[in-house]
Amino acid sequence: MKELAVIDRVVMEPIGGAHRRREETISALGNAIEDALEGLRGQDGATLRQNRRQKFLDMGQKGLG
Repeated sequence: MKELAVIDRVVMEPIGGAHRRREETISALGNAIEDALEGLRGQDGATLRQNRRQKFLDMGQKGLG
């Protein structure tokens, strides 16, 4: 999915599984969300919408070449 640009990144599950190490999982996901939102900071709504639209239009194109 990463190669096809369907996802931006993979958040690794802790050893033993997310269900056994909930705090670690919550922290890792929180950090990933914070990083993603930080990358959007400062963009206006029109730019965010256009970039999102383009992302969906581009999905799968990278893996086809």
